[in-house]
Amino acid sequence: MLTLSCPTLAGTAVALPQTIPTPAAVAWLKEGSGYSETQTFYLFPATGGLCFVQLAYSEVSLSPLAQVTVYISTPSCSYFKSFNNSGSALKVAAGDRAGSTCNDYSVTSAGDGKFVIALKNKEVVANLTVDLSAESTLKVGDAKVHFTPKGGAKPDGYLATTYGTRGTASGVIMANGAAVDVSGRATLVHQYQGISPHKIATQWNFFTFATPSISLTTVSGTTPATYNSETFATLAADVTGLGSLVATEQSLEFPTTAVDATTGYAVPKTFKMHSVLNNGYTLEASGNLDFGKVNRIDVLGELPWLVRKAVQYFVSKPFVYQYVDGSAKVVVKDAEGKVVAEEQGVGMFEVSFTNPPN
Repeated sequence: MLTLSCPTLAGTAVALPQTIPTPAAVAWLKEGSGYSETQTFYLFPATGGLCFVQLAYSEVSLSPLAQVTVYISTPSCSYFKSFNNSGSALKVAAGDRAGSTCNDYSVTSAGDGKFVIALKNKEVVANLTVDLSAESTLKVGDAKVHFTPKGGAKPDGYLATTYGTRGTASGVIMANGAAVDVSGRATLVHQYQGISPHKIATQWNFFTFATPSISLTTVSGTTPATYNSETFATLAADVTGLGSLVATEQSLEFPTTAVDATTGYAVPKTFKMHSVLNNGYTLEASGNLDFGKVNRIDVLGELPWLVRKAVQYFVSKPFVYQYVDGSAKVVVKDAEGKVVAEEQGVGMFEVSFTNPPN
């Protein structure tokens, strides 16, 4: 069993952000060097399954890259494809900087958390609207998790995340000859990594979940030995009757794993998460991953040759494992242990590895 525990790490190599919900705008930063930035809309169709559309920008190599990714895992359609563009293709909208264009992909910010998303190429056509509650678009404190190298006196990079925890989606994605109506719930993650991903973590973990009374998203990971092998985590949630919440302590366990013979990674088959929230309540999440249905992504295989060679210099075998669990469970309890909210529904769990075990 693998266990990752992340209490408030004040005074250690990885410091959690101030653990309070703070309203946040979803604005592109595009600053610094050696950084990457993503804006991802997660869509939970009422008919089942999950989809996401993502725009990623990276300057981790000498050739900046903008990448649009579409993922569909529903009863009627399974699809995954990344479309690569030069970094110069990404144009950030003026004003609130929440909107953008990237060749045949566009995100238009209509204000107050409303986004219109369009994509049209030879493989995919998407016309979507995502409406996020302004009250549930937030960051955890100042949003920044800071990273200090081993023996270092101060951090040399940080991870900043803005969460849209409760939203609605409408529209259609057409791929593989299928039309997927995404009408239902939505979450959003906007993430800025001011340091190369392989320096931040040897393993990343991600979970997003959206049901009528509970929505949440969490990001966690374990830093490499060069950054003291610490763990870090942030979680933002919205619970009916309780409003916006964030975690002050969090633990993540993988009770059972299966070694992928192709990569050598121990991939989780089950997970359990326990979080202490800023109001003193607790949140517990659990789920199962059917290894036979996991979407395994060879990260280097999704990159252009020049970028792939640059990344490969630092990272030998990065892989991402994604799985949509239709029966994930989340329970919220008050300080006395009484259940105040409980939901079972669709959740997406993702684990990323940057280097295989020795």
